[in-house]
Amino acid sequence: TGVHFIDTFRFLGGEIEEASAVLRRLNDAIAGEDAGLLTFRFQSGALAIWDANRCNESTAADPRYTFGEFLVEGSGGTIRLYDDGRLTIQPRGGAERDHPYRHQRRGFGGDCVLAAQRHFIDCLNSGRPFETSGEDYLRNLAIVEAVYESAQTGRSVHLETTARRGARAPSKRRIVDLSLPIDERLPGASVASFKTLERDGWNATNITLYSHCGTHMDAQKHFVPGGDPLERLPLDACCGKARVLDLTPTEPRELISVERLAPWADRIGPGDRLLLRTDWHRRFGTPEYRNALPRISPELASWLVQRQVALIGVEPPSVADVNSLEELTVVHRILLGGGVVIVEGLAYLDKLTCEVVEFIALPLRIVGGDGCPVRAIVMEGG
Repeated sequence: TGVHFIDTFRFLGGEIEEASAVLRRLNDAIAGEDAGLLTFRFQSGALAIWDANRCNESTAADPRYTFGEFLVEGSGGTIRLYDDGRLTIQPRGGAERDHPYRHQRRGFGGDCVLAAQRHFIDCLNSGRPFETSGEDYLRNLAIVEAVYESAQTGRSVHLETTARRGARAPSKRRIVDLSLPIDERLPGASVASFKTLERDGWNATNITLYSHCGTHMDAQKHFVPGGDPLERLPLDACCGKARVLDLTPTEPRELISVERLAPWADRIGPGDRLLLRTDWHRRFGTPEYRNALPRISPELASWLVQRQVALIGVEPPSVADVNSLEELTVVHRILLGGGVVIVEGLAYLDKLTCEVVEFIALPLRIVGGDGCPVRAIVMEGG
């Protein structure tokens, strides 16, 4: 029974990345568990609690109509599904009101099985894709395995751990390039022909790059007196799990505060890599891209250092106002001096589908360098 509820949680809340469970068997006549308290953490940051018991009787007139009650608590209010099928909405600070919708008390569970079979037949006849698939349903089974592992070990289980044992649905690895192209449109870059195949027997170019052009990485030497040059930058900070924080919509010249990161605050800690999605790359090539960029406040920079964040990646060409030397200096010195690696000029974060991804951005080994362009990529799945 439980796998269907997990499927429903995923349909409503998105992908589950962590599960914890306490399971019990109250009826000695059965082999499996019939009661449990389960907690799920979604990739979006949402939490779900599922209190299930098939031994003790429900007070509902028809306990198999809704199979329980459902409560959704959001930032704008609450949605409730009652065991008689009623659906209500209660805005924050307001009164609960009924939400009228069509539901039929006929057949099993309001004829949910009939509706599912009808959907499959309609899709087979029309060629339309199913709302679910065998491959996608394997993800539900991976979560079931994580639930059992949590109940056995007494620890929450991250679904990546389960995936390494093959319980997760197989998925194709997807690589997303987060780098701006280096061509004649990129300020501070020049690519000129030096040798040609026709004249010299091979092609070669002369490449001139400003050390902070395009998608690039800052070394401490960039702003910190006596700071480490590029070749001493810790490479372990440049590769590994990263969390994508969706800050859209972001206003021009917005000063990104600690409060803007509040939804993720309890998941940000030592060694974390954070990629701030602002969709600012869409303004590349316009005056606003450089002159009206959203930037990190000094307070947020200090907060990131206090949290011992390893890397921060942003879409604008800088973490601070490029037209204010004072702000540039303060924010860069806080971050770089606090051991936070800075990647600036990222692009295409809007193409990512997961909040937690594998991130790689490696600098050239330039001795004495203050920074250099990087090829930043993300790997999803697989």
